[in-house]
Amino acid sequence: MSRALVRTWLPIEKWREYFGINPLHFHQAYSSKFVANCGDVWFQYSWQQPDQAGRHELAEAIHSAEKAITDQIGYNLIPDWTTQEVVRLPRPARRDVYFADMSNIRLQGRSVELPRGYILQAGYRVKQTLSAGVAIARADNDGDGYKEDCTVTLATTVTEPCEIRIYFPGHDGEDEWEIRPASVEIAGGLASITFKSWLIFDPDLEEVMNAAAIDGDDDSKYITTVDVYRVYTDTSTQAQLLWEPDSINCCNASSCIACQIGTQDACLTIRDGELGYVVAQPASYADGVWSSVALSTCRAPDKIRAYYLSGWQDPQAACPGKDMDRYWMEAVCRYSAALLDRDVCSCNNSERFIGELRRDIAAVRQGIVFQTSTDSQIANPFGTWVGALFAWSRVNAKGRALPK
Repeated sequence: MSRALVRTWLPIEKWREYFGINPLHFHQAYSSKFVANCGDVWFQYSWQQPDQAGRHELAEAIHSAEKAITDQIGYNLIPDWTTQEVVRLPRPARRDVYFADMSNIRLQGRSVELPRGYILQAGYRVKQTLSAGVAIARADNDGDGYKEDCTVTLATTVTEPCEIRIYFPGHDGEDEWEIRPASVEIAGGLASITFKSWLIFDPDLEEVMNAAAIDGDDDSKYITTVDVYRVYTDTSTQAQLLWEPDSINCCNASSCIACQIGTQDACLTIRDGELGYVVAQPASYADGVWSSVALSTCRAPDKIRAYYLSGWQDPQAACPGKDMDRYWMEAVCRYSAALLDRDVCSCNNSERFIGELRRDIAAVRQGIVFQTSTDSQIANPFGTWVGALFAWSRVNAKGRALPK
């Protein structure tokens, strides 16, 4: 089951593919159709097999690697939604004055810099149920004796394939229960969703205290239905203007209440998406259209609360909103491997690869000193493991980080 309690941008299944780990073993299963010469099964948690890392601990390492890289480059590694992010508006240099409105010296809207770059769209994330309990069809399309190919088909009015996602049934589409990766094609009002069967083992078999290897040849070990959702950006909520109450009663009753922040709806215009600059304008939303209105308070707001979608998009990806650019995927995979504090269980070639990434080249072992070539590498915030230095080199490549 390719899921974890920690939500990551990179599916742990993609991490498995990168390191060449047996897919059934990684998902706690085996099959008599294959002769496995090496590797034991992974478990969901390390406490189920204390001498090796679990998928949950791997997800934690991936999440830590993604956050560390994002903090350095100034944007999300894949497009993701930011909700209710409060940003202070620019203020005059003189402390005793304030802006009377939201315009700049050119009588255009004043720029507001959001913390994340590569802004794609203003709005918030919406998850809409398309169909619950849709049957899964499993097939052995390559004739190897194992039914690894899964297909889900349903009628839909959605026209954007990348908006369709599938989830384990009965969990209300919670993010941690998404089945990924999955490919979606839409033709003639019919959506066809394909994915691998090792992603849909019965989660009850992986959560139990006495977890054991799963028989992948037993059809009863798999779930048989999925819930299908549409995930998209709703532009009807984009921003709010915020005012602190002041001693001069220079506002109307609706926006000036004692000890309460005054608010007014606003829309956002992207001025410089790459660097994260937007313009906020007081407006009202009706019938899919934003209409300009006057400020509800007779001075510029102190802050704005923003809702937006932002992040780097791989121009070659089939779904840039879901698929991570391989440039960053390699950095996340190698850095997260270095962050694992337990050994992995797989074939020798994968173990050696991951073991090398976990090697600390600044450590002294058995009288041998491993040293990096520059002081800046030793002092980098990621650490001195081989995998960390690889990620740090990707972050510092020309043009990859934003000047924030």
